[in-house]
Amino acid sequence: FGLDRMGRVPAAVLTMWFLTKVKPDMLIVAGIAGGLKAKEVQLGDLIVVDNVADLATRKVREDEEGIIPEFRPSVFKTDSRIGAFLKSSQFDEIQWQAKVTHKEEWPEGRRPTIRYGDIASLDEVVSSDEWSKNLYKYWPALLGVEMEAGGVCTAADHHGLKVAVIRGISDLADPAKSDDKWRKLSMKTVANLLECVDFGLILAESDKGRN
Repeated sequence: FGLDRMGRVPAAVLTMWFLTKVKPDMLIVAGIAGGLKAKEVQLGDLIVVDNVADLATRKVREDEEGIIPEFRPSVFKTDSRIGAFLKSSQFDEIQWQAKVTHKEEWPEGRRPTIRYGDIASLDEVVSSDEWSKNLYKYWPALLGVEMEAGGVCTAADHHGLKVAVIRGISDLADPAKSDDKWRKLSMKTVANLLECVDFGLILAESDKGRN
């Protein structure tokens, strides 16, 4: 179930509508993101998100040092069940890496790494080293930036749901950002990883925990 438009607001509106029609066992945001160089994130890496830091709301003030953004974050803890599965003995990351690099025709000598950490959700496309540094300075746990998860999490929170967020790194949120092969390859890699997740097991264990 996807969007035709980028951004937190369209994502929030559509998610709210969706959740009035469907009561999902799990809600997942899957797609691409920009990675932060400060955390040594590489093109093609996957971020399994722990927290979504919605940093789109901010006060912008000016002083002798210039324009200073003052972030007013909303922070959403994500659904941790996929991450727990990927960290368990049920999933062999090395075997998966070998499979996905062959199937999706990764560049020779490269393979994806699964990273766990936080992501920022913003209203703008980030292609600035300076702005990326500002975000990292404010929120040192950030691995990447994207534009929809904050809206999805806001809507889901109204329904008492947490959201799983998985993003593939298609660029490094810098001036070199472009629509190149890494957009498609990162998305295929995210999809491949989700195909390897045993959702039947995850949901069964969730039901067992509730009982």
